[in-house]
Order: sequence, then C-alpha cells, then structure tokens
Amino acid sequence: MGAYLYYAAKYVYEKYYRVLCLFFRNLRDCLNQNGRKVIEEARLKLKLELDLPRGNSQNTNTSLPYCEVETCTYLPLIGENFLLDFLPRACSEFKINDAVRIFSDFCQWLHSRQLTRIKIAYNN
Repeated sequence: MGAYLYYAAKYVYEKYYRVLCLFFRNLRDCLNQNGRKVIEEARLKLKLELDLPRGNSQNTNTSLPYCEVETCTYLPLIGENFLLDFLPRACSEFKINDAVRIFSDFCQWLHSRQLTRIKIAYNN
C-alpha cells in the first residue's frame, strides 16, 4: 500500500493524497481484522474453480497482524467486505463512489505490476 501511495503522490493534490491515506489506513485495519477470515472463505468457495495457494505459506503465525505477515496477492478478495461493511462503519463520511474508484484503481495497479493475479469486476 505504501508503494501505491508513493506512486500516487506524484499525480494527486495534497488534499486528495490525505484522502488516499485515510482510505489505506482503513483498508489496512480491515485486512488486519478480517483478512484471514474473508480470504479463507474465498479460498473455500473458489476451490472447485481455482486452487489458490496461500500468499505467504511460510509464516503461519496468526497472532501477528495480517498486513505484517501476508503479501497483497489476495487483497482484491476483501473488496466487498471492505467497501460495503467495514468502511461505512469505520469512516461514515467517506463517499462510496470515491472508495470504489480508489479500490478499483489500486487493484488495477497491483495487477499491472503482477503483485496479484486477481482482476476485479463490478456488476451494475
């Protein structure tokens, strides 16, 4: 997430950069609280379609925060949980359209740098 913020800092105004920082702080908190559960549920659901290896199977210490142990490989899987449940509770003033746009751009950025193989798609 820090690498994306560094990348975005070159292109956005300071006020919008602060919005990005708030967004990513909440995303990190969501991953640390719900990441393992949401990603494990996705692994079970998609097992028939796709055998998802663990992001960082070397480290199984679940007492550490998710973001300290795992890579961003499966970060796109938490999008629905983050955008619809976590963010509205944690930061109610954040506009959902802005959050979806930021999350989508971040996931595309991850995919373009081959940091994840998961592409997100939105249904209208």
